[in-house]
Amino acid sequence: MTESKKNVWKNILNALSEIFTPIIPALIGGGLVAGIGKMLQSFGVDPELNWMKALIAIGFAAYTYINILVAMNAAKHIGGSPALGAVAGMITVNPALSGMGLVPGRGGVFGAILAGLLIAVIEKKVREIAPKALKVHLPPFVAVLLAGVIILYVIQPATGWLSTVLTNFILFILSKGGAVAGSIIAALYLPLVMTGLHHGLTPIHLQLIEEVGFSTLQTLNSMAGAGQVGAALALLLKFRNDESFKATIKGALPVGILGIGEPLIYGVTLPLFTPFLTSCLGAAAGGAVVGLLGFGARAVYVSGILAIATNSNVLYYIISYGTAVLGGFLFTSLLKLPAKKVEE
Repeated sequence: MTESKKNVWKNILNALSEIFTPIIPALIGGGLVAGIGKMLQSFGVDPELNWMKALIAIGFAAYTYINILVAMNAAKHIGGSPALGAVAGMITVNPALSGMGLVPGRGGVFGAILAGLLIAVIEKKVREIAPKALKVHLPPFVAVLLAGVIILYVIQPATGWLSTVLTNFILFILSKGGAVAGSIIAALYLPLVMTGLHHGLTPIHLQLIEEVGFSTLQTLNSMAGAGQVGAALALLLKFRNDESFKATIKGALPVGILGIGEPLIYGVTLPLFTPFLTSCLGAAAGGAVVGLLGFGARAVYVSGILAIATNSNVLYYIISYGTAVLGGFLFTSLLKLPAKKVEE
């Protein structure tokens, strides 16, 4: 890959990170609330109860109007007005579109990203050429009108088609590949985290949730963290005579169980390298189960133990997560490592 292509890809990933990172708290909070509601429903609680309806409505609010947050941050990313970006997002999900023969939310977050970028570009260009007396009124007027038309009749149809093709392709791979596809995807996730490429999966997760109700990819990603948890538990036993390294593992393990894997990657498994590989193998074991059973997460950025509440099948998730932990533990236990991380 040439240097220019590397820079383009890096810029895309940085943009995705800046767009989605600020809304992570909303996605986590809403996902967990909605997950609890769905879990209660699976346990037999009547979904028609008012308090259950309220729970589901509160939980899915962020996901229902995710386009507004995404478009707002996309506009802000290139120096446009966040408020106009939010308007662009509102245009994509406006319920009034149904009465016009259009589909609210079509194109998902892909369309929202382009909508936010477009309205910001138009606003900035018009501001550059607008007479001084009209610099306050003309840029937002032209931006909303012109961007609105392009969003409805160009961006949404194009990204709607793209989203459908992408979703169908992923579902095809998972349905035909089954356990094999699941194990490969799960095994590759930790290297993706190291390079930052995992940020590029966020729009795909959200699109899958919108299209089919859950993202199997998100659950496969969770298996990577589970594999590391298993590897860390094995390392605790192997390095029981190394108080310093044991303290590092004990410090990183709780957040790893909650789904935050970076401390375990950079502080525990990667420095030893081979446990990093066995973590990936453990993830592959759990991923094979996920691919075989065919279920997924209803929320993004929620992994580890907490993802029990957000997955479409609680029992399947527990089995898959446990398999990944056990796999990481067993594969790492087979490694020949010194009694201390650094030989005296």
